[in-house]
Amino acid sequence: MKVRVFPASTAKIKPMVDTGNIEWDVIHTGRTTIARLMKTGDYFETIDYSLIDDGVPKEHRLEYGVEMQIWAQVMAYRTDAFKGVAPASWVDFWDTEKFPGDRAMFGIGDVPPEMEFALIAAVPADKIYPIDVDKALASYDKIKKNVVKWWQTGAQPTQMLSDREVTMTTVWNARMLTLQEQGVPAAICWNQGMLNADAWAILKGAKNKTNAMKFVAFATMPIPQARFALSIPYGITNEGANKYIPPQRLALLPSAPENKKQMITHNVDWWIENGDRIQAKFNKWLLG
Repeated sequence: MKVRVFPASTAKIKPMVDTGNIEWDVIHTGRTTIARLMKTGDYFETIDYSLIDDGVPKEHRLEYGVEMQIWAQVMAYRTDAFKGVAPASWVDFWDTEKFPGDRAMFGIGDVPPEMEFALIAAVPADKIYPIDVDKALASYDKIKKNVVKWWQTGAQPTQMLSDREVTMTTVWNARMLTLQEQGVPAAICWNQGMLNADAWAILKGAKNKTNAMKFVAFATMPIPQARFALSIPYGITNEGANKYIPPQRLALLPSAPENKKQMITHNVDWWIENGDRIQAKFNKWLLG
């Protein structure tokens, strides 16, 4: 049985299944990739949920995949950049007078921009979807001159914090642990972060479908999930795993109850329906 760890690109998956020349059985992917491919054909096996542990809740049970890892896009900042006060919201991120310094954000190219954060700086968090694109771009206008880098790879924002190129940035949460272990004075603000999830999926016609399904079932059980969270600070989807994770480690995970309740969930379905149109509009704004 062959497992493909992220990223497993659409450009690779589609010809594999179309030709029947399938190299992988299980892939590490996301809800967006699964949904987009299934709109064009039959590319994934239906998950046999009789094998999946009851601790995986409904919101992580996709028809053609099982979400197994939670990660978050969050604000990170240098703790030595501001005297006596720390940024605690996207309103603070947008407030360049109270919290001076350059910023970095994600969203350039063909990936969804962080419009949710731009809106949270302007409207209540529960009013984000459907995204008011014009309002989000108007919010971006207020900070555009302070965003010195629209980053594309996970290593960039932490490096900029380390090099003092920026005082604040958006970041994928797991990248921050290495930075902090190196002694860089930097911290995460979980408040108003955005939860995302990755999934295991089985390619249609996988040569080892039975064992692939068993692997997915095993990998989403509590103890394997806990072990994964101990190796990298991404969160778990099987809520039963929390009792096997030491409290000090749990506090670093986006799936920790205290962290999770502060964040919003990325509305993948909305972006699947609207992403191409909005991405084009954002890219035009960025060049303007």
